[in-house]
Amino acid sequence: MVQVSIQQQCQEIKQSLARLVDKQDTYHYIFKLGKDFAGIDLPARQDKYLVAGCVSQAWLIPYHKEQRLYFDMDSEALIVRGIMSLLHQVYHNRPPAEILSVPVDFWLDLQLTSLLSMNRRSGTLGMIKQILQYATVCQAWWQPQQ
Repeated sequence: MVQVSIQQQCQEIKQSLARLVDKQDTYHYIFKLGKDFAGIDLPARQDKYLVAGCVSQAWLIPYHKEQRLYFDMDSEALIVRGIMSLLHQVYHNRPPAEILSVPVDFWLDLQLTSLLSMNRRSGTLGMIKQILQYATVCQAWWQPQQ
């Protein structure tokens, strides 16, 4: 399976959300994404992977292989799982530079945060921050020494 570029993936998400008529449709879409998202096995749900600032329990497990980053995610709340599904579509199985090329404004422009309570909004931004921090560290670590 050929992976589309991160820019194409962002555009596809933006187009999917633009087709939704109103907030209610968007909620249903995000809940469906959450319901369909695979998540992680119970043993992987360790405290060290809990997302800080999230109201419901949410886990973000970063790992890397062959200079690509991967993210396993899960939450007990369907709306959070739906947001995680979108984050996973964009960031999973990408090199750090590609991950860092997506501006945080992309997520804000989608207006998804308007669907969320202040605490869930904080948790979502916390997940994005963790992903970007991991990508920054890995990019610096993998850059050839001068």
